[in-house]
Amino acid sequence: MSCSIFHAHWVCIACVSLLENVPLRADDAAPARAIENPFAAHNAYPWRLYPSGRFESALAAGLKHIEVDITYDQSRNAAVVTHDGSPGGKEPELGAFLAPLWQQWGGSSESGYTLIVDFKSSSTALAQDVHEILKPNANLLSTMAKAPDGEFRPSKITVCLTGSRAGHRAYDDQLSTGDFYLAFADLGPETWQADVSGYVPSEPPRFVRFLSFPLHVFADAKGASGPAHVSLERLAETVRLANRAGYRMRVYTINPGRAADGTPDMRVWEKCVEAGVHMIATDAYHLAADWWARRRDNANAEPGGVSRVSTSAERHQRCAGPLHSGG
Repeated sequence: MSCSIFHAHWVCIACVSLLENVPLRADDAAPARAIENPFAAHNAYPWRLYPSGRFESALAAGLKHIEVDITYDQSRNAAVVTHDGSPGGKEPELGAFLAPLWQQWGGSSESGYTLIVDFKSSSTALAQDVHEILKPNANLLSTMAKAPDGEFRPSKITVCLTGSRAGHRAYDDQLSTGDFYLAFADLGPETWQADVSGYVPSEPPRFVRFLSFPLHVFADAKGASGPAHVSLERLAETVRLANRAGYRMRVYTINPGRAADGTPDMRVWEKCVEAGVHMIATDAYHLAADWWARRRDNANAEPGGVSRVSTSAERHQRCAGPLHSGG
């Protein structure tokens, strides 16, 4: 990470921390669309200037999608939680770090959770340790046999592998035919394309079941930036194609700026929710949770009292994709 990017990153985090304490206006949350809370906690772990309680904060906010970044520490023979590709020796080990998540999500009556594991490096040892860490909670996880006729079986929690593609291949390669995938990979272009149909694979999902996109690929023109240039039409069409093909879609990382009156500027969140994006990565955990709760309440208060917010089971079945027996 360059010095300029590093500085901008921490300025962004600092701004989010300030916005978390800014009250929402009465009209900041329009009625919710037909998806459940789509917000995903970005980088929910302690690292450098990150607050030490980011992971606990994400769980406390009730967000149903949480991201942790990992690499492999050879001195401990363990996957560790960090934003860095090379460990420093003091990072928490992934197995122990996830214990509160298994307890909270495993004990919930809801489903539709996503644990996002971002590979910051790649090795067979890292892939093997991730699989071993997931095994004790396999009863909670979406699975699929590694076989031509293997069926995807959605469960309470689906694990999404993002980051290093080589890390994803290492996870896939370590499994023999007949073994069960406990985690599934993502794809997604990082460059803007005029035709968004190129963003979604034509083949049905197998090991790759997620699509991850940086926000700028949904600008209304190449190189355009700012909330006004985020295209609702491009977002909505990509969601439509992803839903039709059976993929879950994540857009990163969206933190609200400030509106002219000093309140959070939610225009990009609004567009993503209106389009039906499955997961919206953000650092503003509690602000996102509060904003979504207001949307849900407004939806429930619509004339006729019919909420357009789906249940956990409905949303999870839709976003996890249909059961594919081949492809």
